[in-house]
Amino acid sequence: MVGIFGEAGVSYAEEDEDVAINDINILGNTSNDNDGGFGYDNDDAHLASSNASTSSSPVSSVLDSPTESLYDDEQLMDLLSDDDLCDEALIRRLQEQIERERSENTPNPSLSYEEKKNVLDGDPTVEQLVARMKLDQYKNVIIIAGAGISVSAGIPDFRTKGVGLYYTLSNYGFKLSQPEDIFDLAYFRDVDPRPYFTLAKELIGDPRNPRYKPTVAHKFIKTLHDQGILLRCYTQNIDGLERLANIPPEMLVEAHGTFASASCIDCGKKFDVQTYVSPLVNRDKIPFCDRCNPTQEISIPYKGLVKHDIVFFGEDLPESFYQMSKVDFKKADLLIVMGTSMQVYPVAGLVHKVAPTVPRLLINMNAVGVFDKEDDTDNYRDISLLGSCDSSCEKLMQMLGWNQPLSNNKVD
Repeated sequence: MVGIFGEAGVSYAEEDEDVAINDINILGNTSNDNDGGFGYDNDDAHLASSNASTSSSPVSSVLDSPTESLYDDEQLMDLLSDDDLCDEALIRRLQEQIERERSENTPNPSLSYEEKKNVLDGDPTVEQLVARMKLDQYKNVIIIAGAGISVSAGIPDFRTKGVGLYYTLSNYGFKLSQPEDIFDLAYFRDVDPRPYFTLAKELIGDPRNPRYKPTVAHKFIKTLHDQGILLRCYTQNIDGLERLANIPPEMLVEAHGTFASASCIDCGKKFDVQTYVSPLVNRDKIPFCDRCNPTQEISIPYKGLVKHDIVFFGEDLPESFYQMSKVDFKKADLLIVMGTSMQVYPVAGLVHKVAPTVPRLLINMNAVGVFDKEDDTDNYRDISLLGSCDSSCEKLMQMLGWNQPLSNNKVD
């Protein structure tokens, strides 16, 4: 399954959960994608030409008939091995749609009345969850985090007219046909890598003196780790603020990659960001691989480009995402979803992978995904704490009696 940064959103002035550089959807739907942010909808222009050119293919018929796309793995492999199906973007979109539908069509868990009641004593509220947390009932907490946890850090969005990063790039003379070109691997290699590196310079600057700081929400996740109950944090964000909050890297699954490391896109050789990549990028130089392009030749397509290990269009998610999620979600006894629209797969599908006896808490501006229930009468485990991520995390900390308010804390 292919991904990039996940959801996009509207105005971070409202602290919406879908804002900034973090959750940009490479494949399918996004919600609340109005004036700001950076995402696709079902008819995004990036896929329009490929959809038109393969309108008679089996893949296209599947995409047009969602109920027919719930294939078993053998049927999917038959589709993907068809020599006529060479449109990678369309295939990736098919894969994402199948994952989405499988998640959305997951049947409600079949538990007895007593089994459901035992989850939260028949009282799926924040107060009941906190009471159980105080009794140390949860030892393996998983976080799924989206762009909403970074909103208060001030990370800019992409498309706000005049001030978004996409418009900032036009000040450097770059004329992109669409914002998504910045993160398109084909554009990066075959057209011009400079818009991406300019964006990286604007966003991260000198990694030894970060431009953006962790938020209260990041500090809450760090506190879960300090309490010894964080099993893993699955973040869709690429801003690296989890690392800056001193959450150990082994506790993180950075589903859409990270600016903390860099590799050659041709041979995969690793390069140090602080000593090699950032010094060049900050001087408006392109970093090349000394193995694939020792003379730093400028040619099209570019050879031996070194980029940060964030997931571009045309690239798969890190292997750690698939390997760790298979193990972690079987162990989880509490799932907390923070600052996300739950629209970007495969990450959004993780909410279905915890056991039916595991409580699920949403910390978000709006109820989304499985938490957005028209009929809540059969709910026994899903809890929503709505509002900004920072204020909600502050409230939780106070209810739990953990230290001083996080807004007064410093990350050591």
